[in-house]
Amino acid sequence: MDWKSTFAAFVRDERLHAAAIGLAAFGIVSTMLTVLAKIRDANEITPVEPKTQYITQETEDALPNSTLDTLLQHPNVSIRDVATRILCDRAINNKEILEILLHGLAQEQYEYRIKSLRALNLLMGLSSSNPDYILRLHKQNAYHFIVCCLEHCLNDCAVPDLSDSHWDEYQLRDKAEKLCLALAYQLCSNHGARKLAKAGFVEKWLAKQDWGTHPEMRVLRFAMYMGRKKNRIVEVVNKLRQCHSGMRALRDAKLLKEPSPNSLPNSPRSRQLREGSVEQRRLRRQHREAMVLNDGTRPLGQADIIERDHDSPA
Repeated sequence: MDWKSTFAAFVRDERLHAAAIGLAAFGIVSTMLTVLAKIRDANEITPVEPKTQYITQETEDALPNSTLDTLLQHPNVSIRDVATRILCDRAINNKEILEILLHGLAQEQYEYRIKSLRALNLLMGLSSSNPDYILRLHKQNAYHFIVCCLEHCLNDCAVPDLSDSHWDEYQLRDKAEKLCLALAYQLCSNHGARKLAKAGFVEKWLAKQDWGTHPEMRVLRFAMYMGRKKNRIVEVVNKLRQCHSGMRALRDAKLLKEPSPNSLPNSPRSRQLREGSVEQRRLRRQHREAMVLNDGTRPLGQADIIERDHDSPA
C-alpha cells in the first residue's frame, strides 16, 4: 500500500472528521466571545461620581427667606438642618432680631413669650458649633429680660408647693419657666452668674417661691431643696453661690443664714487664731531637728527623714 492510499484512508476516518469539527466549533465560539467582549468594553458607560459641592457664604446670603422657608419643610433631615443653621446664623448676626426676641420675653402674652424663648434656646443649642452665639447674648439687658419673663411666669400659674423635700416638682413647672431657667443656666455656665444676680433673679423670682413664711423654715426648706434635688433650679443657684453678689442676694432673701462674726475671714477672733498658729508653726520650724537615715541603696524618701523638736522627749 502506497502513501496515497494510506492518506486517503486517513482522510476518510470519522474520528478525524469529529476532531476537525470540534476544533472549528471551538475556534468559532472563541472568536465570537472575543469580539463580543471587545464590543461590550467599547460601549461601556462608566457612572460619573458626583462631585462634592459645598455651600459658600455667598450662596447662603443669596438665598431668600421664602426659599429657606421651603427648605425647612423638606422631608430630608439634612436639608432641614442646613436651612435651620442658615436662619440661626442670620438671626444671631442681626442685632435687630436679637432685640426683638429679647423684648419678646417681657411681653405679657404667653404665646409670644414662649415663641421667643424657643427661638433663643434654639440659638443656644447651636452654640457648640459657634461659641459666639452665647457671647452675643451675654449682655445685662438680656439677663433683665430673662428675669422679667420669670416674673410673668409667676402670674401664669400657681407657685408649686416645696414642703416635700423628697418630691421634685420641676417637671411639673410651666414650659416657659423651664425654658427661661435653661437659658439662664447656659449663660451662667459660660460667663458666670454675676449679671444674673445683678438683674434680680433671687429677689424677683427665687425668693418668691414657696419656701415658707418663717425665716427658719425658709432656710431649712431651701437647704433641703439644694441638697436633695437635682434640677435646673439647683444648677442655677449653684452658679449664683460661686459669686459674691449671688451669695449676698441669697442672704438678703433670707434663704441662707448670715455667717457668724467668728467665721468671717477678717474677724478679730479668726485673725488672732491665724496669727497664733502662724507663730507656733514658725517656732516649731525654728527648733526642729532632723536626721536622714539612708545607706544609698535606694532613693531618698520621706520615710528616711526623722524629725524631733527640742521640747519633745528624746
